[in-house]
Amino acid sequence: QLSIGGRPHIRQLAELRQAYPRVVVVLVDGKNARLFKLQFGTILEEIDLEDPDMPRKHDQGGWSQANLQRHVQDHIDRHHKEAADVLTKFADEAKLHGVVLSGQERNIANFRGFLPKRLDEKILGTLHLDIRSSADEVASAAQRVIADRRAADLAGRLATLEDFTKKNGRGALGLA
Repeated sequence: QLSIGGRPHIRQLAELRQAYPRVVVVLVDGKNARLFKLQFGTILEEIDLEDPDMPRKHDQGGWSQANLQRHVQDHIDRHHKEAADVLTKFADEAKLHGVVLSGQERNIANFRGFLPKRLDEKILGTLHLDIRSSADEVASAAQRVIADRRAADLAGRLATLEDFTKKNGRGALGLA
């Protein structure tokens, strides 16, 4: 589009920013976490976190096995807390539109337990990508989640508008 005039026409830029907001994608498992900061559909920054001290499995049973399981869970909790702290720092530095999480359900649930409420409310959706996924795969999958969430939000707003018009509220439909 070409526009000539004394005022800038920024509608297309605003639409582009809504279609490609600033988000962080977090891929998390029990030992690794990868954080990607995306804006306009491209990756601006990537951080890899790993817990190198994760205990190994053993063949003993009984009390030893239960102790090992608690020890492993403790390592996973510390790893998820560290990843949540890094995500919180990302969010504080940049005005994020949202967060996309990826991983197994139990890892995502455990990770969300360490997020502050203000970040947990910004979760746009979840994915099930492999922790070793390429940056391009992460970016394209995140864009699908963002587009789906945007479409769902728009559908919700339209449904609210229709409800207001049906109840003689503050809404109007049609030419009349």
